Amino acid sequence: MNYSKLKNIIEEKGYTIRQIAESIEITEAGFHKMIRNESMKVGTLERICSVVGINPATLWSENNVEIAAEPSIEYGKLNKKEKELMDLYRENRGLYKENKKLNDELNEIREECTCGAYEKVKKRRAS
Repeated sequence: MNYSKLKNIIEEKGYTIRQIAESIEITEAGFHKMIRNESMKVGTLERICSVVGINPATLWSENNVEIAAEPSIEYGKLNKKEKELMDLYRENRGLYKENKKLNDELNEIREECTCGAYEKVKKRRAS
């Protein structure tokens, strides 16, 4: 796998390492370490590629061609089982994105609550 290619694609897509690390719930330092050591679990790679919107196979291609995250397939030509799998894949991607959005909102609420609690404690100590 080409780790520098992964890093370049992340930057080209307008993401930072920190954003990707937070979205897949790992530390930024841990992400940098995986790239530096050129060692990453398949599941981690799949989550990163899902966030960035690329097919993991892109990172093994010799040229600079990016392979789409979801191959261009004529849905009507798929058999019943293939359609079911494609539907599950799309549903899973949607749920992953929705879960990320909800986690971001929850973290914002937690920060607001923490800030409010901090202000109350600060006022109590001042009086």
